[in-house]
Amino acid sequence: MAKNTAKVPHKSFLRWLYERGIVSLAKSVKKDRMKQNIDIFNFSLTSEDKEQIGTLQTSDSQFFDHDDPKTVDFFEKLVKE
Repeated sequence: MAKNTAKVPHKSFLRWLYERGIVSLAKSVKKDRMKQNIDIFNFSLTSEDKEQIGTLQTSDSQFFDHDDPKTVDFFEKLVKE
């Protein structure tokens, strides 16, 4: 994946999220890392890259339960405010 694009894995993942229309919250306090996180427009992912990224574990979140309807309600309320 990252070898094909000469990019580090986190940038490939950020690009994958962007292409799917998913807002990513890449956190960093280091200026160089912030620049890296935004620099996702000078390469493209192959269909194989996208498929491989799509197989990564999606069942657990460090922040909230994706399957809990209360999570949707929470974000809906947050957006309306």
